[in-house]
Amino acid sequence: HSLAGLPENTRVFVFDSHRPLDLENTRSDNREVLVLRDEREGEEHFPEPDSDYGDSDDSDDDSDEDGSESDDGSEASDDENDGEGSESDAENDENDPRGANDPNDPEDPGGARGEKKRRRGGRSARREAKRLAAGVPSPRTRRLRRAQKQRERVAYYSRGSFYGRAAGLLMYDIAHDAHKDSLEKHFPLWLAIVSLTDQYAHQRVSHQTYTAGVMELATQVSNLPGADAPTTRVLDEGVVVKAFEDRRVQYSEEFRFAMLRHWSLYDAMTHSPYVATRMQTWREVGRASLHSLLAHLGLPLEACKQRYAHMSPEHVKQLAEKLEEHGPSHGLDDLKFWSFSFSHGFKLNVVASDVVHGVTALLEGLPSAAAGGVESGEKDAGDAGDAGASGASGSSRASDDSGSSAAFWRATKALSMTRWDELDAGIQHAMRTQKALMRQGGLALANKAVIRTVGGLRYFSLLDHGSPADAGFFKHPLSLLRLALFLQDALRVVKKIERPLVVVGAAPGSRGGSRDAAQGGMALVVGVTGKPRQDDTTGGNHFAHSFRRAAEHVKARFTHDAFEASVLKVAERDLGEFMEALSDIDAERVARERMHAAADE
Repeated sequence: HSLAGLPENTRVFVFDSHRPLDLENTRSDNREVLVLRDEREGEEHFPEPDSDYGDSDDSDDDSDEDGSESDDGSEASDDENDGEGSESDAENDENDPRGANDPNDPEDPGGARGEKKRRRGGRSARREAKRLAAGVPSPRTRRLRRAQKQRERVAYYSRGSFYGRAAGLLMYDIAHDAHKDSLEKHFPLWLAIVSLTDQYAHQRVSHQTYTAGVMELATQVSNLPGADAPTTRVLDEGVVVKAFEDRRVQYSEEFRFAMLRHWSLYDAMTHSPYVATRMQTWREVGRASLHSLLAHLGLPLEACKQRYAHMSPEHVKQLAEKLEEHGPSHGLDDLKFWSFSFSHGFKLNVVASDVVHGVTALLEGLPSAAAGGVESGEKDAGDAGDAGASGASGSSRASDDSGSSAAFWRATKALSMTRWDELDAGIQHAMRTQKALMRQGGLALANKAVIRTVGGLRYFSLLDHGSPADAGFFKHPLSLLRLALFLQDALRVVKKIERPLVVVGAAPGSRGGSRDAAQGGMALVVGVTGKPRQDDTTGGNHFAHSFRRAAEHVKARFTHDAFEASVLKVAERDLGEFMEALSDIDAERVARERMHAAADE
């Protein structure tokens, strides 16, 4: 509550789509965590928690196998009435080389010992019959079941980090079931759209999963009141004007040019990761190809460089037609994707991806004039939470918490869609960050020696090869992750072999460089797999496990408490040993996967 600035006794509900879950939270008697399974996409399967198969089963197995303890009171009475067959007798039987039913045995005339064994066998048979009648599994069945559940749990956790149904979609499901989805002119539906788009923009779900979610939401949008209302109206004089729209949500097809409505077509295409990775615009030949495409569109360069919102309707129409015609010949064969737009009044018109970029920028923290250009929430927070940090880190943590809290509430205001000034500030900063991302990523891709191969991994460090002018843009896990995703997408195009990628930047409060490393500065580390968008049963980010293992192996100073499990802070002076250990751990993972694949064939 103190972190979020909430009053005491405020109840807070946290919706989270991160996986894997702590399986203890799936227990039916857990009153703190509610796990929601999505029935429409097929029930999400969670292995049973370990506590469901505890020590009590083991003890039962031992007693059943010994045959010396009864399953219930009636069997105990049978044993007592027999008055024979003690445990010592059983041991003597096993150790007697002459057999238990030897009539020539002088110590056992008439074979009494064999009779006792037959009686014990009869009691075991009766116990087995009672177990079968009651539907109780045998000890062997229980052992096999426990082993199977253990394998399922290991496989579940071994996937690394992945994502379930978007948190906003879950919240909308609850609102819909409670008949609260029409609040504030069906605003919960728009929040669900933004939540799904956030997963897609940050490559947390596949295109197939995103498309399925869009189709589900499009059905709800088409059922909204006034969904078919005209967007224009005709005045008495015959003049056509734009109609006033009151928080209207519409299904729309959008170009893959981030924040197109808020800067020029030229800037949007130049700084689009989709365009850059397919046309390789960090190379001279790629930039020439982009200019060639613009020439084929037949649009004046001046029109392409003016703000897109100010382009004439004729040019906008021509853009859509010509891009579809000439895009594939320039490698742009999937230029559009289905999304949604939000309109209010005569000025506010944004698409869901605009809101994602703007709100994300606000969460990262905008530059503060009072802080001399330092990012909000970045004041000496690098060592916060580390066991070896000095007492001064307490004030650092407080400063970071305060900045994070302020950024959270600012982002919340923007997400409400009632504070356009806040959302616009976030979008403007997101565009500046996008320019820095393309500059930094382009420099890394243009210089082949910058992105190194360490064992089976690729490695890029902003500490060694980053531009000081852009360093402040990548001190937050989300911005550094976007840089890693862009580099990975580009490397997938230009390299024949896919490898996981590790990107290192300066942590908040660190300047980076050898001097900061000597003083105990912290580095921010993110990792992305070869195919980040995998969200099937085998997909997942294995760095969630290997980062911690590598840091612990080399006894590095680190913190692993970020919201994303594939993010780590590690001391700069330990980076070299950390990467060597990480490479070894990844080699073990690859060998293990190959072995399992061979066994399955």
